[in-house]
Order: sequence, then C-alpha cells, then structure tokens
Amino acid sequence: MIPFECDLCIFRKLRGTDPEASSSQDLLLETCIRRMNLDAFWSRAKSTVYQNKRQLMNSLELSAMVGLQGSYEHAGPYKGGDQCGYEVAITILLYSLKKGKHDKTYTQFETIRKLRSVYSNHCRTMPQANQSHLSMVDSKGIYSRLSEDKCGALWFQRFMTGCQKRMGIIWKPNTALSIPLLLLLLEEAEKNIEEASTEDIENLWVCFTTYIT
Repeated sequence: MIPFECDLCIFRKLRGTDPEASSSQDLLLETCIRRMNLDAFWSRAKSTVYQNKRQLMNSLELSAMVGLQGSYEHAGPYKGGDQCGYEVAITILLYSLKKGKHDKTYTQFETIRKLRSVYSNHCRTMPQANQSHLSMVDSKGIYSRLSEDKCGALWFQRFMTGCQKRMGIIWKPNTALSIPLLLLLLEEAEKNIEEASTEDIENLWVCFTTYIT
C-alpha cells in the first residue's frame, strides 16, 4: 500500500556510496531514512492494511484456480535519483529535533511542514516548470498547473501523513472563561459595585458586569 525502497537503496541514491559504520553522519542519515520509511508505513491504519492484505490473498487464490499467477506486477527496481523527495523528508525530520515554541524537546509538525512549501515554491521558479504550460482549467477559467515536484509523489504524501499522526499536535487556543470562573468574576464585580466610593467607579463596574454577561 506504500511505495517502498529499502534503507540501503535510499542511502546509495542520496550519497552515491555505502554507509560507513565509523561515520556519525552516515549513522544519522541511516536513522533518518529508517524513521521516514516507518512514518510512511504509519500513514495507513492497521485495520486498512489488514483488510487490503486479506483481499489480496483472496485474489491470488482465485487466480490460482484458473492456473494464473495473479494480476499484481512489479516493474522495479526504481530508477536512480531521488524521485520521491527523500532529502526533503530528511530535512523535515531533522527540523523536528529543534527546540519548539510549545515544547522544548521538538518542533511541531505545523512548523516543520513549511520546508515542503519552501521546496515547492522553489520548484515553481525553475525553468523546467515554466517552459511547459500544460494546465487544467475549469468552466470559470480557474487554472490548475501540473507539476513534477518531488513532494507530489505518493510516497512523500504518505510520509507527511504518517509523520503528522506520529507527532500529533499541541494545541493551545485562546479559550473562553469557564462557567465557575465566570460566576466568581461576576460575584467579585457585584461586591465592587456595592462598595464603590464614587458614582463613576460604580458605573465603570456596572458596564464591566454588563459586558461580561
């Protein structure tokens, strides 16, 4: 259900060499590759994967009844080069390790995902993206451009989904006052109205109470 290349194949594509056990850079890169592959796997629910596997096995059994090998084909291996946006994914993972605004141990997904937008914006400025103008246009004349951006690959979309599910989101909205706190506030305001030393102060607290209510 997820496009997949093994860790070693991806390493060779990105660096052009095999990893060295004594290199800290190679170890970090291998760790990032393993993490991004696992994130891509986590983009689909366990139950969805199980049902897909069950139906696939059923399809193979039905094909075997008529002497066929099954309709599933694999024309691999992948070509050389980074067609799936692996390097962008690695920079996103490394960015997440930095100190964040809401948590000192990591940076949130909503921040790290901006690296994908930066790369996509870069792709739109390249000559390759502007020499061909093949687009889709609807009845209202609104255009949608076709792009060869690596971040549009199915694998990269799965990686981003899995990464977000794994990291979660720390949400700190500006919420309204709770009912118990609101009642205490109104009670305190009523006391200030009764104990007001001047009419102006009394009117001020009356306006405040009206506003809060």
